[in-house]
Amino acid sequence: MGLLDQTTGGTQRCGEIWGTKCRVQVRPPRFAHAHHPSIRSQRAAAELSSTPPAVLACLACHPDWWMRYEVAGNSSSLPAALAQLAHDPEHLVREQVAGNRSSPPNILDRLAQDPNQSVRRRIAMSNSTPPAVLRKLAEETSWVPLSFLAGNRNTPPDILARLAANPVSEVRRGVAGNRSTPPDILEMLLADPETATVAADNPSLPRAALAMYQLAHGTNL
Repeated sequence: MGLLDQTTGGTQRCGEIWGTKCRVQVRPPRFAHAHHPSIRSQRAAAELSSTPPAVLACLACHPDWWMRYEVAGNSSSLPAALAQLAHDPEHLVREQVAGNRSSPPNILDRLAQDPNQSVRRRIAMSNSTPPAVLRKLAEETSWVPLSFLAGNRNTPPDILARLAANPVSEVRRGVAGNRSTPPDILEMLLADPETATVAADNPSLPRAALAMYQLAHGTNL
């Protein structure tokens, strides 16, 4: 019986197959009923984008966290499976969901409030995160997610302006290196000793401002 056999008729909660509390419900794949399925083969399937979504949905309920980790990062995973994994007790699994380009906005919005900093950081750095969710992350108190938010090209200009005044230099440097940062903010950061070289290397900096910086500092970047 092959791992990627077609699904059987009817529906079943995939958690019942693995003996977990997972509530994802699909037409279960036949391989799940095998007495001794190969966990190595299942992990390989969990990683492949060509794996049928119904198979991935059931693997999202697997007791093996590595299996769930692979499903969480798979762009073919169903929204229901990603929603389940967004509540996973293992933060590395939730981090994978945060970086999955197929994760719906409502899931990303929830993960932007995750208690684990690495999950929030992944939301802040993902190019798939909607601006509305990035705006909420601007209320973050930890400088690490803020530094990634500062470097995200989808971050709204008014948020970049706020981050450009952050007391932590790593956050300001993120803004200075962001090609979406408005020219006036880059010129302000060009006057900051801790961000000047990064801002000067940003192609979005107006040429006139760069020329004046080079003249004042005797450099030719």
